[in-house]
Amino acid sequence: VWITLALEQIRLRSIVVSRYHGNVDAILDYIQSYSGLEILSLISPGWYDPTYNDAADRFYKDVLPMHEQSLVKLEVKPVFESRWCFGEHNIEVFRRCTKLRSLWVRVD
Repeated sequence: VWITLALEQIRLRSIVVSRYHGNVDAILDYIQSYSGLEILSLISPGWYDPTYNDAADRFYKDVLPMHEQSLVKLEVKPVFESRWCFGEHNIEVFRRCTKLRSLWVRVD
C-alpha cells in the first residue's frame, strides 16, 4: 500500500497507523516522500523489534522534518520505552513544528 501511494504520488494529509505489522521502513519511506502532512498518528506494534530504535531515530531525523511546517496534530504512541519517546534526542524537531496544536508523545 505505502509503495503504491508513493509511486502514484498520492499525498495524504492525514495518516493514522494503528499497531502496524510488517516493514516500518515502507511507512517511513512514504511519509518522507513528500511534505504537507497535517495529521499523523503512529501507534507502534505490540512487540519489540531490534530495529525499533533505528526506525525512531530515522523518523525524528529525516521523516518528521518533512512536515514540520504543516503538522497540526501529532501522536506518537510507542508501547515500549524507546527512542520513539520524547527526550533530549528529539526535542528540537518538536520545536520546529510551528503549526502543531495537538501533541501526544510518551515521555521516557
